[in-house]
Amino acid sequence: GTSCLIFLRPAYCPITTSSSPRRCATLPPALDESVLQAHAGKYKSEAGMEVEIRLTAGQLFAEPAGQGRLRLIPIDETTFRPLTFDGVSVRFTVVDGKTIGFVLQDGTSATQLLRVSDD
Repeated sequence: GTSCLIFLRPAYCPITTSSSPRRCATLPPALDESVLQAHAGKYKSEAGMEVEIRLTAGQLFAEPAGQGRLRLIPIDETTFRPLTFDGVSVRFTVVDGKTIGFVLQDGTSATQLLRVSDD
């Protein structure tokens, strides 16, 4: 499907200002590693799109199946943006203190991915 193509759009900064798209508006917030670790795991959409979220050296990375690793920059504790892509965000769904999935937003298109077991 076309859902994997969302990772192909380049960007300059995860948060930009309208007057200067090449400059970051703010620095990303520093999050506790336990918050980041809670989001790490394997996720899958109904259409079969698979993404693994990994915590490496205090940073979250998304690894879509068959594609390269993408660094995720925090906006807040549950919302992240890929470092090198514009218009894309990842919003984790947390229920009772556990991350159960995330919504991958690409412009007006949203894809729900749910956590799968680590068998």
